Amino acid sequence: EKGLKIEIKKDNSPVSNGDLIVNDLLSKKIQKLTPNIPIISEETVDIKKKNTLKIFWLIDPIDGTKEYIAGKDEYTLNASLVVNRVPIIGLQKSLGAKNYFILLQFLFESSILSLIGGLIGLFFVFLITLIDTGSLELTISFTNIILGISISSIIGLLAGMLPAIFASRLDPVEAIRSN
Repeated sequence: EKGLKIEIKKDNSPVSNGDLIVNDLLSKKIQKLTPNIPIISEETVDIKKKNTLKIFWLIDPIDGTKEYIAGKDEYTLNASLVVNRVPIIGLQKSLGAKNYFILLQFLFESSILSLIGGLIGLFFVFLITLIDTGSLELTISFTNIILGISISSIIGLLAGMLPAIFASRLDPVEAIRSN
């Protein structure tokens, strides 16, 4: 039988046949790549059973099931390799996301991180100007503040360009395999 089927899990959250199909596909692909690592899925986990595994894959086949059921395209596929309770390798590939969207995501992140680094640097420069340096006069002008922030953002943009291009072109399964 075709069509969307919805059930309610014990925690009162919905699960659809789409969740279960994607769960099966992700589990098979990950199991084929890493056969000795167990998989814990949001759709099949027993929430009453304590997880004592040191290493495992944690997957959420369709994160945003309610949106998926409503016919919106605001959901993702999620998988993460967890080692000692720390996610080591993670992927989140929005369904239908274009390469340019992932590229912009990476560039935005690298620019923001560089901007924050630039602001922290300016804060330390400001602290240095408060120190009595004797005859040496240290001043910070508005132009230099803007210049410093702009340069750090441009450096972040340029430094993030190559990784962003590679990331935007990666196939999630190949990304897992290469790590």
